[in-house]
Amino acid sequence: MSAKSQGSETRVSIEVLNPRPCPGFEAQAVLAARAELTVSGGLQLDGECRFSGTLQLPEQGKWTVTFSMLIDGQR
Repeated sequence: MSAKSQGSETRVSIEVLNPRPCPGFEAQAVLAARAELTVSGGLQLDGECRFSGTLQLPEQGKWTVTFSMLIDGQR
């Protein structure tokens, strides 16, 4: 997983290392949480087994980032 911020925009990406190839993986969303605030953004396939998305974070600081995906139709 990697993240890069510029101002309030943060681009995040995740790469599935095992299994490869990664059939059955379907991107849903990227989520960031801090205290009682949660922000979500779109997530899309960005190459073989790599997914990326962008978040607009309303404030600076530490955020917990998670990815929502389906694997063979299951969350």
